[in-house]
Amino acid sequence: MHPQPAESGRLHGLDALRAAAMLLGVVLHAALFYLTIEVGDGLPRDRAQHPAFNLLVFTIHLFRMPVFFLMAGYFCALLVDKRGWRAMAANRVRRVLAPLLLFWPVVLGGLWAAYAWTFHTLQQPFRQIPFGRLGDPFSERMLFHLWFLYHLLLFYAAAMLLRKAPGGPAIAGWALPRLAWMLRSFWGFFLLTALTAIPLLESQVGIVETSGSLTPPVWILAVYWLCFACGWAIFREGGVLAGWRTRWAAYASVFALLPLHLNVLLTPGRGGEWRSLILAVLGAAMLWGATIAVTGAFLRYVDARRAWARALSDASYWIYLVHLPLVAAAANVMRPFALPAALKFLTVTGSVFVITFLTYDLFVRNTFLGVLLNGRRYPRLIAWK
Repeated sequence: MHPQPAESGRLHGLDALRAAAMLLGVVLHAALFYLTIEVGDGLPRDRAQHPAFNLLVFTIHLFRMPVFFLMAGYFCALLVDKRGWRAMAANRVRRVLAPLLLFWPVVLGGLWAAYAWTFHTLQQPFRQIPFGRLGDPFSERMLFHLWFLYHLLLFYAAAMLLRKAPGGPAIAGWALPRLAWMLRSFWGFFLLTALTAIPLLESQVGIVETSGSLTPPVWILAVYWLCFACGWAIFREGGVLAGWRTRWAAYASVFALLPLHLNVLLTPGRGGEWRSLILAVLGAAMLWGATIAVTGAFLRYVDARRAWARALSDASYWIYLVHLPLVAAAANVMRPFALPAALKFLTVTGSVFVITFLTYDLFVRNTFLGVLLNGRRYPRLIAWK
């Protein structure tokens, strides 16, 4: 017998939060075209640029994927509690592995077409298209933006192996209550920050990065696995989310560390031999402060049972899976126009959201793709004739 989880009720704000984490990916990837700095992605920037997009990308990247993996751990624990481990595994094969295998070649083809058009427009050789060597599992761009599905599969497999491993349940039984204490306690926050800072010492910028490789760096996996495990602990142990809901603004004060972090990061030699440690500690504190603040704010103010929130939540998976080639194409459409970067950015993001939402309603929601992505078919939102 397992104890009844304290957070066993369906929290609709978390559904909305998971969807928002995906939709922010569209915003982030569109903003990349208008950065004033290089971030190693090889993308050809638009001539219209603004430093505000540097801050926007950095801030979103600070918490978006930690929040997503936290929610993934929470909902995986909920699924195991309601249906059992075997049903969870079958569900994840349908909802995670199948979309990865189905959409990876679609995304690859779409990105090749979009970037070939872009590089032709810029009269640059195609060999500069930033995809690395296709099929190379060590390439950081092997999985593109679908890398998170691969990471999820690794975490699901790790959770199942831990359950079967000798001493695995005992390790989980020891770790989960302590993680929950860190997540709800004032002093625990500092301990969780220190724990997260250890792998972040490997980062060049003090925040967790992403890897599209089939062999991602261990330190990146360690940070996201910790977020996943914390989500599991929240569900199993309880007593965490209620505190986040009421104290989210206090945790948001961690953003006051952002100017200090950026000052150290952008000033060569600042911090001396302690530079990596300073960036790691500041980055870890902001990661958890921002993650808790955003989660608590959604729990307090956002109700995914509202029709518009429910519709966006249902569409978010499709939108994220297919958005990247469309963002690249839309950015290339806007490239020749002498417009401010902000206007181009809003046009790109707005057009991609409209196109992907309409295609979701028309081709996905009430079809086999809807079963794959949403779990079942839903009636269309728009009365198409």
